[in-house]
Formats: sequence, structure tokens, C-alpha cells
Amino acid sequence: MPQIKKLRSIFHLLAGVFGGLFGGFVLLFSVEYLRSNSFLKGYNFFWGGGLVRIDIITAIVWLAVSMAFGVVIVYLIAFKKHLKAMINENQKLQEVSNAKTEFVFFIVHQLRTPLLALRLSLLMFQSGDFGKLSVKQKEVIQAGTKEIDGLLEMIGGLLDIPKIEQRQLPINKKTIPLDKFLVLIESLLKDFSLLIKQKNISFNYKIPPAEEKIFLEVDWGKIKQVFDNLLENALHYTGNNGQISLNIITGKNSLVVALSDSGIGIPKLEQSNLFEKFYRATNARAVSNKGTGIGLYLAKFIVEGHGGKIWFISEENHGTTFYFSLPLKATVEEFLEHI
Repeated sequence: MPQIKKLRSIFHLLAGVFGGLFGGFVLLFSVEYLRSNSFLKGYNFFWGGGLVRIDIITAIVWLAVSMAFGVVIVYLIAFKKHLKAMINENQKLQEVSNAKTEFVFFIVHQLRTPLLALRLSLLMFQSGDFGKLSVKQKEVIQAGTKEIDGLLEMIGGLLDIPKIEQRQLPINKKTIPLDKFLVLIESLLKDFSLLIKQKNISFNYKIPPAEEKIFLEVDWGKIKQVFDNLLENALHYTGNNGQISLNIITGKNSLVVALSDSGIGIPKLEQSNLFEKFYRATNARAVSNKGTGIGLYLAKFIVEGHGGKIWFISEENHGTTFYFSLPLKATVEEFLEHI
């Protein structure tokens, strides 16, 4: 096999040389014809003033042009071979990647059913169907149920990826008053109160008073995923006795959510990759292997699907502030249009 490749390389080199010589001759022939108009005057073909006058300067120019043609031809042949090899290699890598992705999604999908069954069993224990439980038993079952809920949410996010890539993830927006939206946020924060207490984190939030005649058009289930992901990250990567603050600001045309933490931050050189699928910063991986790197990827799709934007400011070892915006509708007429 190596000998065949070597012979092919020699053949391509010779083809380039002879192609260059021929190309150079054709070019000089054309130039000479246009210059002297001596085409077919009956002189000697090559030497002595015929179709192409081969003096020393012409010979040098011919060789130079021929070499240039030859190099170009050889490089074109080599580039074509290299490009073809790259395409074949990329196709193989893509096939392997697709096979891995399909396998992962198959396993993930199969995990959902037993987890749902396990969750149902724990809920039955928790409700007393199998007898009265002690306080400690209830705490253990509650903690187990929460872990299962987290796994189910992660599975749901993984299964959403193909829909996101095909732009088929449904976002069912409904118009709701701003005051109801703010109440939903406050109820969501209660789900994190236990973890906040366990880590002794100082948690401050500022929610503005709801103005009348202000509405949002949102899919609350999807927006809740964004809040859940940002809050979980903030709590997970902020150490004990740290600080987290949540501020909600209403402007003329948009609502802006700002979530700040005093956690590990994001390395500057990695910040541009943060919203990529399956990406996790190196310091995040060092802190914990937990996480799939799809939360922010999904959050970006959801926020942009609502006509908003998501961004952040971060400094390694000095915390991170995530922002996202959602459009507001400010008149009753706009509200009635969407009922």
C-alpha cells in the first residue's frame, strides 16, 4: 500500500511538470502570435524565428511559467486528494457521533420509565399508603424524591436537544399579568429554600411591585426551566456562607432578571463557549462531575424563543451575574388581542 501511494505521488508530480511545460508553451505561443502576427509563416517550428522564437530570455520565461503551472497543478491535485480525505474522515466521525448520540438518547429514554415508577412508589410511602412514617423517614423519602425529580428534569432536557436542533421544541406562550408572573417567581424560590438554608447562603431578592396593565406573553413551564437552571447553578457553585441575589427590573418594553452569586465564576477564555451544547467550564468540572452542560444551551433557546436575550458577566473566583430579558406588553388592547 505505501508503494502504491508513492507511485501515485510520482505520477502526480510528473503530470504537474508536463502539464506545466505544455501550459507554458501554449501561453508563450499565444503571446508570440499576438505580438508578431507571424503565425504559420513557414519558418522552422521551434528554432530560428518560427511560431515561437526561442531565445535565451524566452526560454527562461517559458521555464519559469512552466514551473509555476506545474506547481499549481501539483498543489491542485494534492488539495483535491486532501479535501476528499477530509470529507471522508468527517463523514466517518459524523456517523460515529450520530451513533453515540442515538445510543445515549436511547438509554436516557429507557431510564425515564423506571424513574417514574420509583418516584410514584416514594410518593405512596410519603402519603402514608404503607403505614405511618417517622419524621426522619419522611425527610429521607423527600430527599430521594427531589433527586429523582432532578434526574427526570435532566432527562427531559437531554430529550429536548434534537427538538432544539430541528427548531421543533414547542413553546406555548400565554399572556399573563405581570403580578401573576411575579407571584409564580416567589413560589418557585420556596423550592430552593431548604438548600439555601443548608449552605447558610445569604439570599436576597428584589421583586418590584406589579404595575397595572402590564402583561407578558410566556410559556411559564419553559421560563421556570430557565429559572431552575440558573438558580441551581448559582447554589451549586457558590460555597457555604456565600451570597446570592435575585433582582427583577421592569422597563418600558421589557422585564430583566439579574441573578448574581459569589461563586467560582467562569474563566475568561472559556466564556464564549458557555452556551454551547454539553459545554462545562474547567473549574466547574473540577468542583463536581454532576451536570450535563445542556442547561444554559436550553435556557438560551427558550429565552430567545420568547423574543428575549440572555447574557452574563463573570470573573473567575469572584462570582457571576446572569441576565435575561423578556418582552412586556403595556396596554389592555395588546392584552385583549392575545386572549
